[in-house]
Amino acid sequence: MAEGLLISVDPLCEIHEVPIGPGFCKVFVLKANKPHADLETTSRCLRTVGEAVGRYIVWRSIHVYVAILFIYLLK
Repeated sequence: MAEGLLISVDPLCEIHEVPIGPGFCKVFVLKANKPHADLETTSRCLRTVGEAVGRYIVWRSIHVYVAILFIYLLK
């Protein structure tokens, strides 16, 4: 669907002054792999993944895959 940054899984974390709630996470969308796909939740008139690029959105935690990349800089 999309690639982005996981910002928070704290249910009290807010987007537009509304707590995201349990079972959800706050993400920042960097790239839409399926830009016409519907968002799980609508916010601020955003309906598709493509419209969410460059914005913070709420997404169900169970539908988020977190890949951590470690970069080691050696001298």
